Amino acid sequence: MTATVSVARTDYDTTINIAGLFDYKINRQFRTCYQDEMSCNTPKRRVTIDLSRTENIDSSALGMLLLLREEIGNKVEDIEIANARLEIRKMLEESHFDLLFHIV
Repeated sequence: MTATVSVARTDYDTTINIAGLFDYKINRQFRTCYQDEMSCNTPKRRVTIDLSRTENIDSSALGMLLLLREEIGNKVEDIEIANARLEIRKMLEESHFDLLFHIV
């Protein structure tokens, strides 16, 4: 399945939706979705990575999430990972991503 990345923004929130396999093939799309947050002059936002339609993730996806945190972590109030399947959530928790992100 081809992965797709989409973004939805409100005044204070940004949600990045990932459908399919979250891997390096979507790196450019993923980065483009959050780069606007780096230059945002509005009040700090919450960024949500919605994994409800994500089939699986690999180690490159973990790296992309870390890079997101490094690049915009001080520009937003909260970064959360939402709606992950049980096996993805376990992988995130075993990798201690629950210490860096709110996993909901």
